[in-house]
Amino acid sequence: MTRDEYKAILLARRGQLSKQTPKIKTLGDAALKNSALTAEVLKLPAINNQLIAFWLVGTTINASRFGKFDDLLNCELHFLEAWGTISPHRSGGSASINESRFLRWLKLSTENSAIEEFYSETQKMLDVFKSYNTNFNISSLADIAVRIKHDDFKTWAMNLFLNGQKH
Repeated sequence: MTRDEYKAILLARRGQLSKQTPKIKTLGDAALKNSALTAEVLKLPAINNQLIAFWLVGTTINASRFGKFDDLLNCELHFLEAWGTISPHRSGGSASINESRFLRWLKLSTENSAIEEFYSETQKMLDVFKSYNTNFNISSLADIAVRIKHDDFKTWAMNLFLNGQKH
């Protein structure tokens, strides 16, 4: 699945993704709260892990709650690059709180038993994005869902994050 394919799904479900949609707090809620989007995501062959599909649905719904939906669809900045932009370079060797969150999120991303914590860390970052008024391309979340089980996921994610720090 490409970002454009996911964008097409989001455009089709635009009315169901709004600020009025309740926040999805757990992966269980993600599975139940927006059954139409969940069903479409579960049909995608690139998302072969049900929990990752629920992560994608819950994260997408929560991200759609802030900012203008069209701005989120048309923003050029990847989710991980946006995270990097609000995580300043290390000064004096110490990591910023947002960089520390990213490193924790990255560690949790490959631990099958930690998927609920991975989801929780993602939701905390969405709240940080909202407080910084930071937009990102909402369909870039699909990139994460597709790549998360690849061997090079951590390297790929770190490169995007570091690229965001250069902005």
